[in-house]
Amino acid sequence: RGFLSGEFDIEVENKNLHFILGENFSCRDFQLQFSETGKPLITNNLIKLSGFKISVLNNDNVEIDGNLNIKNSSLKIQGKVLNKENSLEFLAKSDPVFDFTELGPISGVDIKGSGKIDLKVAGPTKDVNIDFNAEMNDFGFLGFNIGDVVGKLEYDINKKTLSIFKIESMLNNSEIFASGK
Repeated sequence: RGFLSGEFDIEVENKNLHFILGENFSCRDFQLQFSETGKPLITNNLIKLSGFKISVLNNDNVEIDGNLNIKNSSLKIQGKVLNKENSLEFLAKSDPVFDFTELGPISGVDIKGSGKIDLKVAGPTKDVNIDFNAEMNDFGFLGFNIGDVVGKLEYDINKKTLSIFKIESMLNNSEIFASGK
């Protein structure tokens, strides 16, 4: 759901429909929600989509590819929504550095810091996980200040569980190593 603004082209190929969005295309009051989930999985007030292609395929799947810009951060996005399987998979990579404070309102989780990320949002709609592989500066999550971090985090949206895998951090003059939930 959301309000779209901008120019786009439509291409029809066999029984597939492709939307190619113009450079100034934007989406306001965006929500990604499935009927099985009580609340939206992702929300944001303004997302700019540049060089984006959205394909509605004959098999009812939707594929996306392009750049997503939120304020001063940019992510290269590739993804798909598999309607018959009722699942999704989105891959994102920072281009070049991402400001995590901009991710907080999207995910509904208190996040701060900036850095390089590889992000994966995937799973059946009733069990969506967000995986972060990142190098982050001044990182904080759910009210915990972790400092400069290298490692992997996984957040289960429905269970509200954060799993920490092999995190290495420097906070002030202290080295931190962590794993767990």
